[in-house]
Amino acid sequence: MTAPLCPGDLLAGRYQLERVLGIGGMGVVYRARDLLHEQFGEPRSSVALKVLGECFSECPDAHVLLYSEFSLTRSLCTRGWCACSASMSTPAGSWLFSPWN
Repeated sequence: MTAPLCPGDLLAGRYQLERVLGIGGMGVVYRARDLLHEQFGEPRSSVALKVLGECFSECPDAHVLLYSEFSLTRSLCTRGWCACSASMSTPAGSWLFSPWN
């Protein structure tokens, strides 16, 4: 069992959690700041970051579930709007990132 994430926590050395946006069947979505984008002066550095819940994160195929969602939502991208911009899987967990305004 892993410790729950809290505002102020840093993921992947880059994403600082600000607050919970929503909780669903697969996990929790947080508003986070992309510190790398801030460092380079990007005015819109907020992202929505989806973290898999404990029951999914312990699944050996968790990264596949999240990548499948990423792939499907990426197809919704249109000019000027993108539903999902990236996914990441590390030994610490799997995450999904989207722009947040």
